[in-house]
Amino acid sequence: MGVLAANLGTVTGFDGNAGATVAAPLITSVPVSAATAGQAYRYAATANDPQGLPLTWSLVDAPTGMGVNSAGVVAWDRPVSGMFTVTLRADNGRAYGEQRYVVSVGADVLPLEISLGIAPAIVNLGETVAITLLTNGGGGGGGAVVALTVDGQPVTLDAEGRAVVTGATVGAHQIVARATDSRGTIEKSSFYSVRVDGDVSAPLAKILSPADDVEVTAPVDITGTAFDASLAYYQLLLRPAGDGVWREIGRGTSPVTAGALGKLDPTQLSNGIYELALNVVDANGAKTTSLVTVDINREPTMATTA
Repeated sequence: MGVLAANLGTVTGFDGNAGATVAAPLITSVPVSAATAGQAYRYAATANDPQGLPLTWSLVDAPTGMGVNSAGVVAWDRPVSGMFTVTLRADNGRAYGEQRYVVSVGADVLPLEISLGIAPAIVNLGETVAITLLTNGGGGGGGAVVALTVDGQPVTLDAEGRAVVTGATVGAHQIVARATDSRGTIEKSSFYSVRVDGDVSAPLAKILSPADDVEVTAPVDITGTAFDASLAYYQLLLRPAGDGVWREIGRGTSPVTAGALGKLDPTQLSNGIYELALNVVDANGAKTTSLVTVDINREPTMATTA
């Protein structure tokens, strides 16, 4: 599985409007951080607003030629080589959230990548959700064949890669996007949810093993609890301690109580101290996190005998 969580660099601020303070929007999507010079770049951003207010998108900092539309799609038709800082803002009229990231543009053709946007990700019963499926890399120029399902049912995309669905039942609804080019098929999953009235309980998240500060020398099961009566999903994330970049190493949509959540495989990692996180998210967007620190050591010191 590829990098599905990154250093989002999210900050919040207030517009200075008079009136009661409101919570800032949170940009939850992972930015597309690499592009090929001369090949169109697309990133479908997703943000949640705690109050359910409409959002306005803008670019505070971006390279020349890059723009963002009202749906949160960041587009750059002809990228040029270099490293470029981007600051994307979602504003609800009272407060804003920003996502800062760097786009690296080079000459190499990149592997096919999916960018999946959901707006809004949480709705009331009967409201609509816009889903945007875009691709970068691969054949380029939007040449990949794409397909979208919601709760296992095919959904038709328009020429711009958009579909609109109605939240007809409460709870979480699973979205799966697929893209195929000459090298194969890739898949990316997400969700939208319809608010569950009366659900005010936080999800349960607890990593039971590996234990905190344990040494990991070989692949091990990650066990614990990821539970909520209105569970949307749980995810397992890993990063070097103190690093800003998280990598998703596991995800599930079914509740787990004191059971297997995934695996931690150190064989492709450098030795060192890592942080392992479990995020559990419910249909109303509430999230609980459990965190442990592990010592990756693929060549443990062998005990000596006299």
